[in-house]
Amino acid sequence: MERRRHERFTVVDLLIYEQETKKPVGKVVNISASGLLVIATTRYEVGQRVNFVIPFRQAIQGIVNFEFKGEIKWLNASEGNPTNFSIGMAFAENPELQTMFIQQLVNIYGAT
Repeated sequence: MERRRHERFTVVDLLIYEQETKKPVGKVVNISASGLLVIATTRYEVGQRVNFVIPFRQAIQGIVNFEFKGEIKWLNASEGNPTNFSIGMAFAENPELQTMFIQQLVNIYGAT
């Protein structure tokens, strides 16, 4: 049974980082109004909440950082590369401004 409540949008060329350390986490695969799927080289624990940032490079006035708190919902080791992980994360906080950024990410980076 499908549990997803929001449509998923595939995105390209989006990197995600830990907000405090600026450490690269991986690449965003898809995004929705409630969360995203990331292929990561960093392992997290289910339930862990982390502050992340996605540099939004194609903004009108230069780089804008999309900062959000993500909650790790699930994590699977990659079959082909055990140092990579598929991570499903939910937006732990979702103010209106965050929703606007999500729509812009989809509009600019969404695969056509």
